[in-house]
Amino acid sequence: MGFGAHASGGDAALYYKRKNNDVSLYETRPSSSFSKIAENLESEGVHVFFREATISEIRKADILVKSALVPLNYQIRHNAKDITNDIASLLENERVAKIKKILFLGSRDQSTSASVLSQALTSLGKKVILAGNNAGNGYYTLSCIEKDEKDPDFVIINLSGQLLDETDYALCSSWPSFDLVIIAGVKIKNTDVLKNIASSSLQIFTERHIYSYFSSALSSFRKKIRFIPHFKNIYKDNSESLPVYEAMRQLGYKKDEIKKGVSSYRGIENQNEQVAFFDNILYINDSASNIPVAVNITFKKLSAQYVHIITGGSEVNMLDPSLMLACLKKCTSITLLSGSFTFKLKDLLDSMKIEYNGPFSNMTDAVRAAYREARRSLDINYQNTQIILLSPGASSYEMFKNEYERGEEFKKAVKTIILER
Repeated sequence: MGFGAHASGGDAALYYKRKNNDVSLYETRPSSSFSKIAENLESEGVHVFFREATISEIRKADILVKSALVPLNYQIRHNAKDITNDIASLLENERVAKIKKILFLGSRDQSTSASVLSQALTSLGKKVILAGNNAGNGYYTLSCIEKDEKDPDFVIINLSGQLLDETDYALCSSWPSFDLVIIAGVKIKNTDVLKNIASSSLQIFTERHIYSYFSSALSSFRKKIRFIPHFKNIYKDNSESLPVYEAMRQLGYKKDEIKKGVSSYRGIENQNEQVAFFDNILYINDSASNIPVAVNITFKKLSAQYVHIITGGSEVNMLDPSLMLACLKKCTSITLLSGSFTFKLKDLLDSMKIEYNGPFSNMTDAVRAAYREARRSLDINYQNTQIILLSPGASSYEMFKNEYERGEEFKKAVKTIILER
C-alpha cells in the first residue's frame, strides 16, 4: 500500500509492483490533478484510489509506504503493520548495505555540499548516486542500482527536516553504519535522531558552534567527532565546499585531487544545472522546478538579459501559471512543453498577447525551437550570451516518467545540437 501519487509515491508503487507485489495507491486530492499519473500506474497493474484508505485496508497491507507529502497521523501509526519511506527502503536494501554511504544532515548549504561531493567524486572516476532532499527519491535510486550489475562506489544521502524524522521512525531508530556523517546546519528538532545515527557511524564532521548546539546529543560520541574546518582547509571561506574538502581528505584524496574534483562542480543536478556552453549559448537544466514559484527563484539567479525558456508540463495540485508571469515577460523567447498545465499557461499567454513556440510533445523539438530563437537573437546581439533554460514550473508525468528523465532528455537534446554544429 502506498500513500501519495506523486513525489516518491508513484516510484514506490512501480518499484514494488515490478517485484510482483499486489500494490494499491491512495491519493486524497482530486483525480483531475493526477489523470495521466493514474493512467500510467494502472497500466503497470497498480490499483489507484482517489480517497482515504479505510482502517481495514491499512491493517490488511503488509507494508505501508508513505510519501513525504502525507502526514503520519494516528490512524496510520496505530493500524499499519510496517511503515516505511523511500530512504528507509534504500538503507535497508541488501546491496546498498555493502556500498560506502555518506550522510549529510542539517539545513544550511547541505544540499549543495552533497551535490559538490557527488560531482567531485564522479570527476575522479568514482560512480556515485545521490539521494534524499533535492535529489533522487529512494525508490528511483534503488531502481537505478538494481538495473546495473556493478554497484556504485558511493551512495550520498541528503536529509533534513521532516524526511529525517520520518526515516528515523521507519527504521525504528536503528540506523545502518555510515562511512561519514556531515552535519551542515542546526535546524534539527529531534536531537535523539542524532544519537541514533551517531551510535552506528564511523565519523561525524561538524563545525564547533554546531557541535555545541548538539552537545547533549553528541557528547557521549566525542571520539567520533571531527571538527571542520581543518587548519589546512583551502575552502575556509566557502561554506558549500568546506565540508567537501574534509570528507575527501578523510576518504584518502590528496589536496590536488580535491581541488580538481571540487572545481568540476556545475550545479545541483536538475536544479539550475549548467549543462553546456557552446557558441555563446549557455544551456541550463532546471527540470526539478515542479511549481511556478520555482521558475521565479531560478530566474532571479540569472543575470543575463537574453533568456530563452522552455516551460510547461503536467497539472498537479491546481498550479497557478500567473505566479510565473513576471519572469516570462522578461524572457527573450518562450517555448512550451505539452501537458495539462500548459493549457492554462497557454491561455494566460494568449490573454496577455505574449508570443510563444509550441506546445511540443517532444523534448528534442522543444530544445531545437529554443535554439533557433537563441541563434536569431545572437545574430542581432552577437556579443551577448544567450541562455536556453529548461524550467518547467510543472510536473512531468504526461511526457516523462519523472523530472529526472525530463532533465536527461534535455541534456541529450543539447548534446545532439552541439554535435551537429
